[in-house]
Amino acid sequence: MAIEYSWKVNALKYGNEPGFEQVVQFADCSYVASETVGLTTYTAEERVVLELDPPSSDEYISFSEITQEMVLSWITPKVEEISRDELESKKFKLSSIIEHQKSGSDLLLSEGLPWVSDEEVPNDVSSPAG
Repeated sequence: MAIEYSWKVNALKYGNEPGFEQVVQFADCSYVASETVGLTTYTAEERVVLELDPPSSDEYISFSEITQEMVLSWITPKVEEISRDELESKKFKLSSIIEHQKSGSDLLLSEGLPWVSDEEVPNDVSSPAG
């Protein structure tokens, strides 16, 4: 079966703006690749944080009423801004990870900051610059 690609929402970053509370400003998403072979499904994902346009007063939706489908529709224009070359690069990287998984040699990646010791907990380094 062929590898299928989709977007998944991991988290929303929100804050208060004049006149509005809990306005979603960033969507932490993953570009997900999956392939099923027999009874086994292999998956790989790459995270990306997308900045969302601020809503107009007509478009504002209470945070508690936001659905995943809404957020996916909000990120669609942002995803379309990603260059074709960058998207193909992501697909290549994800398909390579799946091929490693299928061959039984998982490509494991670690995470860390060389200037921070393991005992230290850094400030939120995942926040987008802004």
